[in-house]
Amino acid sequence: MVYNPRHAPARYESNLMHEIAHVLLDHHPVGFDPVTGLPKRKQNNEDEATYLGGCLQIPKRGLLWATQRKMLLPQIATHFGASEAMVQFRSNVTNVLVKC
Repeated sequence: MVYNPRHAPARYESNLMHEIAHVLLDHHPVGFDPVTGLPKRKQNNEDEATYLGGCLQIPKRGLLWATQRKMLLPQIATHFGASEAMVQFRSNVTNVLVKC
């Protein structure tokens, strides 16, 4: 994993969960970009890692816990070290209504 110090902490957390998802899903690079040296992966693998990464960062049960405590979207994002966009994404895919 490449650490980018310009990324916000929430982005770093999301990137970390995404890369852990690749390991858990046993994804392997299909090559390396000759310019950046970064691994290339299949789009399907990227989609799977994005979804599982979100699940790891904000589990549905955690989202339910937060909404039962009447936490708002920004509070949930802070609690889970996530971006507000990630909270909204998890809300959309889990059908757990999060209030702004």
